[in-house]
Amino acid sequence: MRHNQLLNLTYPIIQAPMAGNILTPELVAAVSNAGMLGSIASGYLSLTALEEFILKVKQLTMKPFVVNVFIEPEQKTPQILLKPQLIMDLERQLGMPDEPDFTLPATIPQDEYINLLLKHNVPVVSCTFGLFSPDNLLRLKKHAVVVIANATNLAEVHAAYQSGVDAIVLQGFAAGGHQASFINNGQCNQLSSLELLKQIQSLHLAIPLIVTGGINCANFTQFLAAGANYVQLGTSFMLSNLSNLDLTHQQYLIRQSSNSTALSQNLTGKWARGINNQLMQQLDQCAYPFPIQHYASAKLRGFARNHGLFDYTGSWLGQHASYAIQSTNDLLQHLINCYISYSNVVKPGDS
Repeated sequence: MRHNQLLNLTYPIIQAPMAGNILTPELVAAVSNAGMLGSIASGYLSLTALEEFILKVKQLTMKPFVVNVFIEPEQKTPQILLKPQLIMDLERQLGMPDEPDFTLPATIPQDEYINLLLKHNVPVVSCTFGLFSPDNLLRLKKHAVVVIANATNLAEVHAAYQSGVDAIVLQGFAAGGHQASFINNGQCNQLSSLELLKQIQSLHLAIPLIVTGGINCANFTQFLAAGANYVQLGTSFMLSNLSNLDLTHQQYLIRQSSNSTALSQNLTGKWARGINNQLMQQLDQCAYPFPIQHYASAKLRGFARNHGLFDYTGSWLGQHASYAIQSTNDLLQHLINCYISYSNVVKPGDS
């Protein structure tokens, strides 16, 4: 069996970085301690909050972990913008006070992210919605940091490969949360994880491929058998006990999953997969591009989550045949057992 040692993992399994207060340091560390790769999502965190998260993870594990960084349009100063009328109507529907505007915060400069990651010797860094600048990529590489890019189509894979990253995440349409697109990102990716993998394999790139989207305990070895170097799972970890989602929200997701998931760009301005709930159905217009629309609807979604009104939250969920709430330890052990069984039947050179 081919085993790529780029990430120096016992098992070729990565926990997806899920922004929006879903992850806990305990979850990230548990994954890394199990011989897999835990991921920290920096999206929507201040630098101070991100640093605190990194330090907590480092207190809990000596193993490698990854920090994911959003690549967003530069916004040097905060900006006050008018809230779309439809979002205001939904806020009134939930009994929220009238607030006709919202704040688009300044973005954190890439340089400041890199300074923080190097300060704490973060071993692996990934980027979503774009690529690091050449100068920042060079800084990371000079410090032997493994750099991973996310891609949803052939053009993005080409751009990532040419930039000099060490590995690429191929995200299929079944992935929960945001599609990682950064070229033609107004278009919804319709390729499955397996279709995207096969398409990129024909390029014979000399770097590892990580596959994500619709992957769980029941099927992850199929992607390894198809030639993926690593697999990345999100929904399964989100539905485990060390996730920051409380049990009532997880139970809501399980109940609603029978109604299937859907893709919408109206909640945040970028295509994202989640439960096809009242918010997704009623918020049928997009007034701003990402991330502006995200901040326009953030207070509505936050209020709904805090008050248990989950029909009006952005309930991101990957597309799977079935879902289950389980302990993180049980999930990790199940993944290990499945991988060991797979390894025992795969002959050297088969994958």
